[in-house]
Amino acid sequence: MYPVSNLDELRLGKVKSLYNSNTAIDKHTVDTCDLSALGLAGDEQAESFHGGEDRAVLQYDFEHYADLAEQFPESTAYFVKGGFGENFVATGMNEHNMCIGDIVKVGSAVLQVTQPRQPCFKLNSRFSEPTLSRYVVII
Repeated sequence: MYPVSNLDELRLGKVKSLYNSNTAIDKHTVDTCDLSALGLAGDEQAESFHGGEDRAVLQYDFEHYADLAEQFPESTAYFVKGGFGENFVATGMNEHNMCIGDIVKVGSAVLQVTQPRQPCFKLNSRFSEPTLSRYVVII
């Protein structure tokens, strides 16, 4: 049985220079793309610790953004869909109802949760909040 969730957006990004570093956090929406064991076709990562078989797709529950905006009011305008550079903007799939090993069906693809999210340090620069990535680990 698959968890109940909605995939609101599918997003891909290319590496470019932002926030004084190379990053692909600034992703754009697409209607469809191919998926392999290594990730989504057309999506890039600037860091070697992103991507690969165990990090092929980044999903983030959109419902978390409201809490983050409350905690970091100066950055409220940036807590929008895709703000964390996620490939899957979804609601209803988060650390409260998903576990490592869970199987998720997205369109015709079947994926397995392999790791908890580990926020990138570049979130701190994107949101101008030096403690954001650390805060996200504990929520």
